[in-house]
Amino acid sequence: MSWVRGAAGVLMVAVVWELVARTVPSVHSYLPPFTTTVGRLAELVLDASTWTALGESALTWVSGLVVGTLLAVPIGFAIGASAWIQRVTRVVMEIFKPIPPVVFIAPMVLLLGTDQKMKIVLVSYAVFWPVLMQAIAGIEGIDPIAQRTAVAFRIRRADRLRFLVFPAAWPYVMTGLRIAASLALIATVVTELVGGAPGIGQNIAVAQINSQQTDVYALVLLTGFLGLAVNRTFDRLERSTLEWHSGRS
Repeated sequence: MSWVRGAAGVLMVAVVWELVARTVPSVHSYLPPFTTTVGRLAELVLDASTWTALGESALTWVSGLVVGTLLAVPIGFAIGASAWIQRVTRVVMEIFKPIPPVVFIAPMVLLLGTDQKMKIVLVSYAVFWPVLMQAIAGIEGIDPIAQRTAVAFRIRRADRLRFLVFPAAWPYVMTGLRIAASLALIATVVTELVGGAPGIGQNIAVAQINSQQTDVYALVLLTGFLGLAVNRTFDRLERSTLEWHSGRS
């Protein structure tokens, strides 16, 4: 079973971590034992300030994911449906798509400060590109025979969108959302870590500045669990919404 293999992998990492931290003198000063880290993580989970920081990060993550998706899907559909728009926007996409959100932290801090708005803008940017590219691919992947048939039978544009375009593009959009959800969490934590905005990333930065190594590793573990939860949630969402699709077993 997959969960057994996953648990075995986690156990192996935990054992190696514990042994290295307790037996290698050179790492004692910056690598706390795994058991100590997990104990501190349990204490942090019971601390109200940790939940406040998680709430800040969760709000940013959800807001950025929603805003980025609402922008990317219609723009992607428009680009995918028009060869002329693709030619016009190709250079712009090739310039901006590879730029990571962290590059824009400094100018966004100057423009918006270190509040929720700054984080949402950067997370939306991180979400926008994978969803956009998948939306474009979804429109390009529509069967041209089905499109011509719909036009020949004079099916209304609204019905074509509902019964042809959206069902054909949805698997691609869901793939983009699954990728974007993880990227949104990464962008949220990095923005808080580097930009100093409130959230779990800021807590990690403060612990690092104060040389609280155990807190740093405990919060990193907490972030890892959040990433696992996000990935599993969107994987199940993708499976449940695509049960009808022929590509799903």
